[in-house]
Amino acid sequence: MQDNKQASTGRKVPAVWTAGKLIAELAHDPSHVAMMMGVTMFEAVEAEEPHCGGVRFTYPNWLCRNQSREVKILAMPDGTRRMEWYTWTARDQSDSRLVDEADGIKPEDMEKVWYGHTDCPIRIPWEVESCAAKFKTGSLAATPAALEEFTQQEIFICLKRHCKGDWGDVCEADKAGNDASLTSDDPPRIMSVYKQLDGRTLWIITEADRSATTVMLPEDY
Repeated sequence: MQDNKQASTGRKVPAVWTAGKLIAELAHDPSHVAMMMGVTMFEAVEAEEPHCGGVRFTYPNWLCRNQSREVKILAMPDGTRRMEWYTWTARDQSDSRLVDEADGIKPEDMEKVWYGHTDCPIRIPWEVESCAAKFKTGSLAATPAALEEFTQQEIFICLKRHCKGDWGDVCEADKAGNDASLTSDDPPRIMSVYKQLDGRTLWIITEADRSATTVMLPEDY
């Protein structure tokens, strides 16, 4: 993952990296890929001063005392988190407005801050269905071309499949090799291929030493 401190130097942190770091925090284990439950939409938020990027969840407004329908969790350069709650009435969200906010949040306090501001009796919107990955993924990265060609949601769906051992559209020999690598003492790298109905193809490669997982297009290789 990129370090948040880099944002303070004026360099933008790719949204997929920042979002991945926050998701790992919420899942309490970076070897898990977290897919959100109880939300109608989840996506990464691009870095924009003064924050380094983050994640955004939308959910039914009846969940919350403050009538919010969206919460953003933003990574700040000093390592704290900022939470912003929004609401709207129009279907296109054109009248979205900020209704609540909290600054200077320690990562471990996000759940407490959520309940304190919303009095939600059910659950936090980012309560996760953490699928225990079959292998360590290491740091997550994506090539610029992959980020341009695929949405953040599409990337995370493919990452979840990859970590669960669903290798997608690789050949049978490569599937067998991937399966064997899960129990090998000296495992090779793991590669998954996901072909979309519209013809786009996404590759995901986890290095042999499990230090990193990269999302890319075939032409990036």
